[in-house]
Amino acid sequence: MDGSLDGAIAWLQQLAQADLLDGWHGDGGPCPREAKGVFPTGPVRQIWRVPSRWTGAVLTLRGRWWAAQAEVWVDGTLRQTGDLFDDRAVVVLTENAVAATPFHLEIRLQPPPRDRPAVVATWVEAWFPEDPGDWGTLALELKVLRALAPVLAAERPDLAAAVQAAIAGLTADGCISRPGLAAWREALLAVSPWLKERSVGILGHAHIDVAWLWPIAETHGVCQRTFGSVLSLRSQFPELLTFNQSTALFYRWLQADAPQLLAKIQGAIAAGWWEPAGGMWVEPDGNLPLAEGTIRQVLYGQQAFQRLTGQRATVAWLPDTFGFHGQWPQILHQAGFAAFFTQKLSWNDTTTFPYRAFWWEGIDGSRLRTYFTNALGADIDPEAMAQRLATEPHSLWLYGVGDHGGGPTAQMLATAQRWQRSPLFPRLYPTTAAAFAETLADDLPVWSGELYLEFHRGTYTTKADVKARYRRQAIALLATETYRAIAALTGQPYPQAVLREAWEKLLIQEFHDILPGTSIPEVFAEVEAIAQDLDSLLPPLRGTGGWFNPLAWPRQCLLRVDQPPIGPHQGVDAQHLMAVRAPAWGLAQPDLDPVPPLTATPLTLQNPWLTVDIDPTTGDVAQIQRAGKDCCGPPAGVGFLGTTVSIGMPGT
Repeated sequence: MDGSLDGAIAWLQQLAQADLLDGWHGDGGPCPREAKGVFPTGPVRQIWRVPSRWTGAVLTLRGRWWAAQAEVWVDGTLRQTGDLFDDRAVVVLTENAVAATPFHLEIRLQPPPRDRPAVVATWVEAWFPEDPGDWGTLALELKVLRALAPVLAAERPDLAAAVQAAIAGLTADGCISRPGLAAWREALLAVSPWLKERSVGILGHAHIDVAWLWPIAETHGVCQRTFGSVLSLRSQFPELLTFNQSTALFYRWLQADAPQLLAKIQGAIAAGWWEPAGGMWVEPDGNLPLAEGTIRQVLYGQQAFQRLTGQRATVAWLPDTFGFHGQWPQILHQAGFAAFFTQKLSWNDTTTFPYRAFWWEGIDGSRLRTYFTNALGADIDPEAMAQRLATEPHSLWLYGVGDHGGGPTAQMLATAQRWQRSPLFPRLYPTTAAAFAETLADDLPVWSGELYLEFHRGTYTTKADVKARYRRQAIALLATETYRAIAALTGQPYPQAVLREAWEKLLIQEFHDILPGTSIPEVFAEVEAIAQDLDSLLPPLRGTGGWFNPLAWPRQCLLRVDQPPIGPHQGVDAQHLMAVRAPAWGLAQPDLDPVPPLTATPLTLQNPWLTVDIDPTTGDVAQIQRAGKDCCGPPAGVGFLGTTVSIGMPGT
């Protein structure tokens, strides 16, 4: 060891861990190690023996994989299963190691779609519980001090000098015993009061995508397994586990699929340790939905939260959404949210966002207290926690397996208990997002306008058919509802239940891995069925025989009809094109004004509004003039100058 802090950490880790990645063999012999791990074509195996220095230790096999399904076997017994998202091996081999004991290890992986399976990392770590000279614990404590060293040097140079002196005095000659290290560690305890002035609140979370690399139908079971696991863990860790879960749709599913589980969750919410967050029907995309769709996410989401959980969410929770337009603060503020949490802008590929806690100011000047959490799917990681504390003295840490559910694990909570007891780690305590938001200062910096995520630009064009269908249905549904609301004023029945059902079918399409087009094909087959159901709901609400203008201003438009109408019209294929006029929020009537004359020459078409010039060589449209001004830049092309949307409505 070179006497440096990095050298001390490396030496202690070498004593506490054994890397197994190079030892795997398949049926055809050794599995070569590549840059990102081992890529087996079948099961991999190895026999590993306990080194003498680990006698009496707790030994844990750890690792990561990339596989659709994974199995970890020890001495012929299946000890752990996982998948693409629950991708961490944590298997206790023994509570009291005996030197030279062999362990027969095996890992079986199923390939992920269109990719190779991989064992990314595997190692065994030794831990001597309650031993202050434990190599692994001391290595992590030194990593915490390394992460906070710049802050310590700035605030307490005397303590920083004492730590440097202690590290310089540590020699790694291979003969220092754990009792000797425990005695040496006493010199570091002078830093403990300074460390305890900092704190990290921990919050269990299970990010569950409505759909992504799995279909919507599968997510029902994911929710039940995850929520059942959380309730079970609370009985084991009653003083430590708090949990946060968004998405009103999931609670609605439980009402139908597992009412007894929902009742237990309702009890947990009433007890204050289970936090309903988000207040939206699903976690929607932040840019593409119709504005009214975003508002309905909050309206229907909060109504469902109130009905199914007994309270509304106070924290807007969109950790995985691909950026947010500048009207979100206004919408969320007026909906009664006290704070907004995400983490997605940490994915930026070019620009580092300057703040972690700030006031987010909308276009209208509304402000919302905003906080960026750590990445989803995190473990209890003391070093990473300390790195966040280096830039904010009081931090929030989300932990729990995510995307495909899973949530907190017993190992994570046991690790948190262990670090609660460490004198060389900041204060660690359970919290909720709402409680943590209340601790954020008032004098935060201000960010105005859009929160732009650079990494997912392609989601604005992917699956254009899904986007176009959604837009058509969103406009039609809003127009239908507007008509029925006005018709109700004249005594017609208002179909509230059917309209709510229709909105719920639209809102699920706004999910951030559906509308942006980032899911697997099976998901879009499900969404197409949902969209077809929505299409079948709307016609009976519209009726036939008239056309309704859902806009707040009058307009003229052209409509296609099947039967020849009264007044001017033009045949188009088997239909007829007619002009209509419609008042604001009113039914349209045929436009009976005389059709203005059309003047035609071999290369020009002209009426009172437009002049169209034809290219004499190609026959293409060369230019379109409106009010004497050119509308097309070179090379000119045919395009729509405007579009209209009309829906059939009963009328006279």
